[in-house]
Amino acid sequence: MVGLIFCQKFNDYIKDACELAEIDEPAEEVIYKGGQKTYVKRPKHKLMSSHKAVSTFISLCGANGIPAKVVSEITGKTVKVILKHYYGVDEGTIQMEMSRVFG
Repeated sequence: MVGLIFCQKFNDYIKDACELAEIDEPAEEVIYKGGQKTYVKRPKHKLMSSHKAVSTFISLCGANGIPAKVVSEITGKTVKVILKHYYGVDEGTIQMEMSRVFG
């Protein structure tokens, strides 16, 4: 029970830090209620959590070319998990790499 309380307080502190940093652009949250999907816009700092912070960090590392092995050492996650869940390939990355290789 203590771990659960710690995690929630940690998430509260992350939200507070993001609010102080003025990370407040609107972000869309999907809420499922009674089988219905609803979209709600909220300030980004209200949606932040420890999971989202780690996910963002790992994604930014990947976008900046930091090898998965290095990110694995920093985060404690396995290389397999990082490659499968966080180092996704988006359209911008594909275009950038094609331009880099083929001009």
